Amino acid sequence: ARRLLAGVADEDPVAGLVRARLAIDDGDPIALLSIEPRHAEVAAERIEGLLASGEPEAALGATREALRAFPADPRLLAVRGLVRSRFDGRSEEALADLETGWRLGQRGPETMLELVRSATAADRFEAERLRGILGTDPTFRRFEDADRAIAMGDADLGISLLLSSLDEPAWRSAAMARLLAAWRTSGRVDEGRMWLAERLAESPGDPVLRDASFALERAIEGPRN
Repeated sequence: ARRLLAGVADEDPVAGLVRARLAIDDGDPIALLSIEPRHAEVAAERIEGLLASGEPEAALGATREALRAFPADPRLLAVRGLVRSRFDGRSEEALADLETGWRLGQRGPETMLELVRSATAADRFEAERLRGILGTDPTFRRFEDADRAIAMGDADLGISLLLSSLDEPAWRSAAMARLLAAWRTSGRVDEGRMWLAERLAESPGDPVLRDASFALERAIEGPRN
C-alpha cells in the first residue's frame, strides 16, 4: 500500500484516508501531522488518529485548523466536541458541538456515547433527556448497562455485555474501546490478550481486532521508540 501511495497526490481523498489509516496502525503521530487534510473526512480521520496516538494537544490544534477550512462538517464538529470533552475541560462547549454534529447527521455510536458523557458533565437534566432519546437503541442501552455494572464492581457482567455488543457492526469499534478499558481497570489484561489472540487466529485480517491488540500492547509496554 505504501508503494502504491508514493505517486498519489494528497488531493485524492482515498489516498489521504489510507495514509492516515497506515499512520494510525503504526502509532505514528508525526506521519499523521504530515498529511495535508484537503478533505473533511481526511481531516477527521487525522484528528481521531492523533487522539488514538496519545496526542490530544496536536488533535486540538488540528481540529481548529480543519474547522477553519470546513466549518459546517458534522463529523468535524462532533470530533471537536469529543476533544473538548475529554481533553480541554470545556463540557458545555463540547455538548454544543456534539449536539450540532448530531443534528447535522453525525449519529454514530461514538457521538451518541460522547453526547451523554458531555451532558452528564455539563447538565444532569440534559443527560437524562438525551438518555431518554438515545435509549431507544438497544445497543446504546447495553453500553449504559455495561458502564453501570463496571462502575459498581461487576466486571464480569460489564465485559459480557460489551462482548455481546461486538455483534453489532456499527458498534464494534466503540465496544472494543470500552472492552480495552474494562480489561485494564479490572486487572484482566492477560484475559484480554488471550481473547484477542484467539480471535485474531480465527480472523487475522480483522482491523478492529488488530487495532485493539496493538493498543493493548502499547498500553502495557508503552509507545515505541
